[in-house]
Amino acid sequence: MKNPEDIINKIQQAKIDTRYVLDGEVPVRGVKRVLGVWLISYIIASLIIYFSTQYFMSLYITDGFDGFEITRLITLALFTVVIAIYYICLLRTSMTMKEKDFLKVFSIFIVLFSLLRMLFPLSYYMNFTVLLQLYNTFPFDIVINMIALIFLFNYLKDKTAFISIGMNIIFVALMTYVFSIIMNSSELSGTLLSLNDMLVVLRDNGIIIIVSLFTIILSMKHRKVEI
Repeated sequence: MKNPEDIINKIQQAKIDTRYVLDGEVPVRGVKRVLGVWLISYIIASLIIYFSTQYFMSLYITDGFDGFEITRLITLALFTVVIAIYYICLLRTSMTMKEKDFLKVFSIFIVLFSLLRMLFPLSYYMNFTVLLQLYNTFPFDIVINMIALIFLFNYLKDKTAFISIGMNIIFVALMTYVFSIIMNSSELSGTLLSLNDMLVVLRDNGIIIIVSLFTIILSMKHRKVEI
């Protein structure tokens, strides 16, 4: 015989799932929590990698100590943990079935975000030369981010996503413009090189992804939709 508490919990969960259908609302509490926790872990991982890279770079310049192998291993470990955190939070967070189904599909983007950050260190252990060259010439991370934002808009019906998408488009256009000038110029100004370095840092450290998704998460709220 089934536990009465389990039956009651299932009935209550069914009521919660049905309420959003009847009210014509988009549930976001679970989505916001899971994506929020994931984003925090992604930011922490990015900061650790950035500062560890800077630290080992300074050691290499001053003492000749090559600590980049450590940085690569840290990167692989941290972004594996970031993926795990998302799935753990997804499993342990109380939410509607609609939210859970959405987050399960959205996990594709979560995995891709981490894999792209792991691509460079993985290239030292596996033959990813062609893939790495493609990544360096084409903004896969930005494109994936824009698709993820469109996917979020389709669920949330929140026009804030278009602001984030526009920001991504501007970033790609600026990177392309600066890169084309660098490739076609014989003499480069310090300002242009500094701008290019800044854009590379923003991209390599996932800043565009962080800002885009942070903007969306911050604006999440229950919305009425037409049934």
